[in-house]
Amino acid sequence: MPGPLAPQVSGMGHDGHVREGPLPLQLPLSQDDTAPLPVQVIRSRKRRRTLQARIVDGVIEVRVPMGMPAAVEQSEVEALVARLERRRARSDVDLRHRAEVLAQRYSLRTPTSIEWSARQRALWGSCSTADGIIRISERLKGLPSWVLDYVIVHELAHLTHRRHDAAFYALADRYPQAERARGFLLAVDLGAAAQSVGLPEIGEGTEHTLADVD
Repeated sequence: MPGPLAPQVSGMGHDGHVREGPLPLQLPLSQDDTAPLPVQVIRSRKRRRTLQARIVDGVIEVRVPMGMPAAVEQSEVEALVARLERRRARSDVDLRHRAEVLAQRYSLRTPTSIEWSARQRALWGSCSTADGIIRISERLKGLPSWVLDYVIVHELAHLTHRRHDAAFYALADRYPQAERARGFLLAVDLGAAAQSVGLPEIGEGTEHTLADVD
C-alpha cells in the first residue's frame, strides 16, 4: 500500500495533575494491556510556540508555553499525550497475534510471518505471496489502531489475490472500516491530515508547534 511520510528546556511553575483513560481500540494493542501513564504539565517561560511530550521515569512530561489559554492547553496536551501513548503501545504490538485474530475474524489466510519494517517509506505494508511474509511500515505506529488493522487485513487479502482486482477487494472489504481507512491513508498521503493527526517525530519524545496563540 503506497504512501509518503507525513508529520527543551527548563520549566517553571509545574502542576502535577493526572489524566487517565484507555484508548478506544478494536483489538488490544498487545496481549498485556498497556496502562496509561500519569501526566505532568510543565509550563515554561522559555517555550513560546511549541509543546513537547516525553516519558521520564514512567511519567509523561508535557512542556507548554507559559500563559497559554487553559482551553487551548488542555486540548493540545491531550492530543500530544494520546499520540505518545499510541506510539508507546504500538511498540509492544504482537503483530502475529493481531494478524491471526483478524484472519480468523474475516476468514482470511494467515501469513508465514508478519513484522514491522523501518525501511518501508513509500509503502504502508507489503506482502510476499511466494513465501507468505507480510511487512508493516513502522509509520503506522503513530496512526489509529483501526487503520493498522485495515492495513493488516489488506495484506492478508494479498495472500489469496496478488492484484487489486474485484476478487481482492471482496476480501479486503470484509473489514468494516475499509473505506474509511483508505480515505484516512489517502489524506495522510496528500499531507492534508498531517497537522490534525499530528504524526509523531522519531525520537524519545513528541513535539508539536502551535499556531499563533494570543
